[in-house]
Amino acid sequence: MPLQSVELVLDAVTDEAVRGLWAALAQAGLPSQADHQGPTNAPHVTLAAVPLVTAAAEQALVPLAARLPMRLELTGPALLGERRPALVLPVAPDAALDALHRHVRSALVETVGMVDELPWRPHITLARRLPDDVATAALAYAASLPIPSAAVATAVRRWDPELRRAWLVG
Repeated sequence: MPLQSVELVLDAVTDEAVRGLWAALAQAGLPSQADHQGPTNAPHVTLAAVPLVTAAAEQALVPLAARLPMRLELTGPALLGERRPALVLPVAPDAALDALHRHVRSALVETVGMVDELPWRPHITLARRLPDDVATAALAYAASLPIPSAAVATAVRRWDPELRRAWLVG
């Protein structure tokens, strides 16, 4: 079953900068999120990914909007995962972001009874499932590009892969 997600939407400046990174990777012949042309494909930070987000869980997420906008510090590109890693821009953890994430996990546990069990590593994805022989080159190329040092989270959205639809919460 594909996972539904709760995500932070980024401000227009960061969205444009990340899409520029996607385009640069693609123009260099490297894997990139630019390869995914779906209308819901947008730079974001995933807060949680679970098999189901119920209407009650979504309603419990509405208060998150009051915590936004939120500044996010970005660090240089990195590889995330061991086999076929993702190329990402990590988000530096801080108290406000950690509190937001805890709220999402709590809302999902209370209303759905489940959360993703993997350690949360907030990031913006530049490319997914890189072949091992391409990952190092993609990382080196991304590191040579102008990388934004900060972003602003402006909204919370939900993504439902079965409906192939994303919408803002709250």
